[in-house]
Amino acid sequence: MLKGNIFHLGCGVLYFMNFSLFLFFLIAIQGICLYVGRRGSKKVEDRESYFLAGRSLKIFPLMMTFIATQIGGGVLLGAAEEAFCYGYGGILYPLGVALGLIFLGMGPGKRLAEGSLTTVVSIFEVFYGSKKLRKIAFLLSAGSLFFILVAQVIALDRLFSSFPFGKYVTVAFWIVLASYTSTGGFRGVVRTDVIQAGFLLIAVLVCGVSVWLSVPKSLSVLDPFQSLPCAKLSNWIFMPMLFMLVEQDMVQRCVAASSPKRLQWAAVGAGLVLLLFNFIPLFLGSLGAKAGLKAGCPLIDTIAYFCNPSLAAVMAAAIGVAILSTADSLMNAVSQLIAEEYPTLKAPYYRYLVLGLAVAAPLVAIGFTNIVDVLILSYSLSVCCLSVPVGFYLLAPKGRRVSGAAAWAGVLVGALGYGWVQIVSLGMFGELLAWVGSLVAFSFVGFIEITWKNKVKTQT
Repeated sequence: MLKGNIFHLGCGVLYFMNFSLFLFFLIAIQGICLYVGRRGSKKVEDRESYFLAGRSLKIFPLMMTFIATQIGGGVLLGAAEEAFCYGYGGILYPLGVALGLIFLGMGPGKRLAEGSLTTVVSIFEVFYGSKKLRKIAFLLSAGSLFFILVAQVIALDRLFSSFPFGKYVTVAFWIVLASYTSTGGFRGVVRTDVIQAGFLLIAVLVCGVSVWLSVPKSLSVLDPFQSLPCAKLSNWIFMPMLFMLVEQDMVQRCVAASSPKRLQWAAVGAGLVLLLFNFIPLFLGSLGAKAGLKAGCPLIDTIAYFCNPSLAAVMAAAIGVAILSTADSLMNAVSQLIAEEYPTLKAPYYRYLVLGLAVAAPLVAIGFTNIVDVLILSYSLSVCCLSVPVGFYLLAPKGRRVSGAAAWAGVLVGALGYGWVQIVSLGMFGELLAWVGSLVAFSFVGFIEITWKNKVKTQT
C-alpha cells in the first residue's frame, strides 16, 4: 500500500473538469456506502464479528476488498505519473502491489487463514515468546498504518482544494466515512469496498476506452521517455511485496476469509485484476507525455485533453473513491491492533476507537508539510524490522521454530541498518541493504541456536 504519489495531485488540474458531475458521483457513492455500511452494525456482537466479520468472507467480497484497499489514489496517480516519465516501464510501480497480492494468496495468506492469530503483532508473543517484541511490533505496525491514514486526509484535502469551501467539503466526506466505518465494523467496510471497487474499475475502464477511441491514429512523440533507473526496482517491487506480510489490513482480510482456499482464490484474483487494470493509467500517463502535456496530473489532464471535462470528472471521482476506500480500511485495521493490545475493551466501545482515529488523523495532518518523507519512513522501517521474523513464521514448515533471540536480532539489526543507510544516504538500494542485514542477523542467530540444540541432543 504505497501511497506516496498521491501528493502530486495539483490544484490546477481540477479546473479542467466538470465540478458538478464530480461532486454528484462522490456524493452518490458515499451516500450508498453510508446506507450499506451502517447495516453491518446489526451483526456486531464481539471482537471477531466487528474486526473480522465473523471469519465468514467468501471469494467475491474478499477479492473486491483486496482491490479497493490496494488500488488507492497512489496506485492510480502514481502509475500514470511514472508512465508519463518512463513510458510503459512504469509498470514496475504497480507491479509490486499486484505480485504482493498473488504471493500473499499462494503462501503466507493461507497460513493466516487457517491459524488462530488475528494480528501481525501477536506472532511475536505467541510464536517467538516475547511480549516486549510484540509491543515494538505494535508501535511500528500501528504507526505506519496511521501515517498512511494521515496521508489520505491530505490527499482528500488536495482533491477538494480548488473548490469554494473546499475544507468544509473535505470535512463533510470525512465525517460520512467515519460514520459508516465505525458503526458497521469490518463487515461494513467490506460491503462498502465492493461498491467502491466496482465503481473504480468501471469508471477507469470507461475513461480508458473513451480516450483510446479518441486518440488520433498517428501521434508523434514530442519528447523521448526517460530511461528507467535500476535502483527503482527495490522501492517499486521488492518493498511493496514485503510490506504485504506486515500490513495489518492485509492480515485482517486473510484471517477474515471463510477458508484458506477461498482466500487463495480471492488474493490471486485481486492481484491479476490489479495487474491488468494498471495498464489503463499507464496508457493514459504515457499518452499524455506523447501529446506534450505539461507535468501536472497526467491521469486527469490526458482525459480532459482527448475527451471532455465530464469524463475527467468521472476519473477525479474515482480518485476520490480510491482515497476513501483506503482510509476506511486503515481506520479499521489500526483499531483492531489497539483492541488486541487492550483485550478488556468491550465490543460497544470499538466504534469509538475508529472515531478517535478519524479525529486524530486530520489533527496530525495539520502539522505536516512533506508527508511523503514520513510515509516512506513509516512503511520502510516496519518492513526492515518486521518482515523477516513475520516471513519466517508464515513461510517456514509447521513445527519449525526459533527462539525470540533470532527475532530480536532481525528487528534490531533491521532498525539499526535502516538508520545507518539514511545517514550515509545509499539511495534507493539502502532500504534493501537494511532488510538484507535483518535477514542475515535472523538467520545467523537462528543457525547458532539450532546447531547448539542439536549438539546438546547428541551429547545427551
